Formats: sequence, structure tokens, C-alpha cells
Amino acid sequence: MRRKDIPETLEKLEGWPCVDASALDAVAREQYRRRERMIRAYFNGESLASIEKRLGIGRGTVSWFVNRCLALHPDGRIQGFRALIPFAH
Repeated sequence: MRRKDIPETLEKLEGWPCVDASALDAVAREQYRRRERMIRAYFNGESLASIEKRLGIGRGTVSWFVNRCLALHPDGRIQGFRALIPFAH
């Protein structure tokens, strides 16, 4: 999904379902936090090139995670930050 196609109501990260990163093991927690920084940078308007350079996460991966975060969860809300948990399906 392109940035301009994201509904305005979903751009507000404060309303997204959250994750208690402290419940994850150390490796998963660091991976989750890196992904969260990526998503926050994207929604703060940082360019994909800048995210790729700063965090070492490719443009395709950023787009994939954005789409995953915006996908519908079985509880009827979007996945939100839950989509960033390593190895969660």
C-alpha cells in the first residue's frame, strides 16, 4: 500500500493495538523494537531510502510490514504493532 493510500484514521499510531515488548525474549525484543522504529519512521514521513540507510531494512520489507500492520486481525481491529512480533502468525 502506498503512503497516500493509507486511510487517515490508520495513520495515528497511538490508536494501534500495542505489544508488551518486555514479555519477549532478548533477541525477539530487539528485533521487535527495530521493526517498531521502522514503522514509526515510515508513518512520521521518513523516506524509504532514509529508513533503509539508517536501519538497514530494505524498502520491500518496510512495505511488507506496513501492509501486515494494516491487515485485519481476527479481533476485528488492525494487526497494528502485533504484526511486528517475530515468528508470530
